[in-house]
Amino acid sequence: ARAAAAAGGEGAVYALLPVLDALNHYSKFATDMGWDARGRLTVRTEQRYDKGDHVFISYGQRSNDELMQYYGFCEHENPTDEYVILNRQQSASLLALPAAAAAAPGWKEEEEE
Repeated sequence: ARAAAAAGGEGAVYALLPVLDALNHYSKFATDMGWDARGRLTVRTEQRYDKGDHVFISYGQRSNDELMQYYGFCEHENPTDEYVILNRQQSASLLALPAAAAAAPGWKEEEEE
């Protein structure tokens, strides 16, 4: 389920919004999401939709790294994607992670069938 935040009387108010899972992210469609005066969630866009069209929302201009970390997916042909080039020391540290995880207590690697 997606979560949304809105300013409340004492700071941000968060709510789980399962229906938002039906709306996929697409960075090229600007959307504004918020709460109206009656406490209802509103999603607004300037994009024109016809009946039966797939409706999109945007989480903003985010790289695929951010989208994967925070939302669990990547955007195909993401216009704001970026590539991070690590130095050798950082690369060596990352390459050592699988072995370190496998050596951790309670780790069990399952065999593929």
